[in-house]
Amino acid sequence: MAALQNVNMTYLTAPDPDWVPPKEPGNKRCGGVLGRSCKSLLAAVFIPAAWWDGRVTAGTGVWVHLPHCAGCQDLVSAMEKDRANRLRMRESERLISVSGLSAIHEDMELNNFKLSSESTILNAANDVVAGKSNLFIGGKTGVGKTHLGVAILKARTRQIVEPAQFVIIPEFMIRLRRAIRVHADEE
Repeated sequence: MAALQNVNMTYLTAPDPDWVPPKEPGNKRCGGVLGRSCKSLLAAVFIPAAWWDGRVTAGTGVWVHLPHCAGCQDLVSAMEKDRANRLRMRESERLISVSGLSAIHEDMELNNFKLSSESTILNAANDVVAGKSNLFIGGKTGVGKTHLGVAILKARTRQIVEPAQFVIIPEFMIRLRRAIRVHADEE
């Protein structure tokens, strides 16, 4: 603590009276994006000087040109957003691939779930995907319980990009019994 007491902690002190801001540079031309040559003029922007211990801190008190004109910057932003979306989709598909689904579940999606009668089940499924509610699915063999469950798992994983696990009840019971047995053995 004693060493800190001797440190000069003056922040934003008075500027050096002899300091003169640099002259404004001329305009520069935008180089475009991905081979697109726009050649728009880029005006220089002054970064106000910040003073520390009587000196201008690095990166302040200077003129800079933005890397792109507004039109090219919009294109760069759109490309970055598209790249982020592709990475998000790739990660969600990777998570789906390790969620316990097999090849027979590959085509099970909400958009191809067929209803045998007028029903609100798709609305309920979409509420689950949106994180608004939970859903218990029950019914006879062949009514689409597995299809709907798999479709919800896929849609929710794509939306929130978090891991999920698909397990049928017999397999779940085997895992549960095994976990209980292991836990009992540890005690």
